[in-house]
Amino acid sequence: MLAARSRVELGRPVASWIAEAARRSRIVLEPMSVEIAIEAGNLHGGFRSYPADLIIVATARITGAVLVTCDRKILDYAAGGRLNVVSA
Repeated sequence: MLAARSRVELGRPVASWIAEAARRSRIVLEPMSVEIAIEAGNLHGGFRSYPADLIIVATARITGAVLVTCDRKILDYAAGGRLNVVSA
């Protein structure tokens, strides 16, 4: 989305950039699961945001991943102890 809006320059097609970044790092692309979808729709504490943010937060909660973000809504939600997050 950021590349499509010219907010970041990747120097190649997005799909190619993502594939290369995943190959070169320890990043794991987590598939959507029924459990993640349910969690996204029922996040405790009244977290409301864009659907993609709900999926990101739910995925981090279900997998126990540390989420690195500068998104204020997510950081505020994490402050309640509901998410392991590092401020970027």
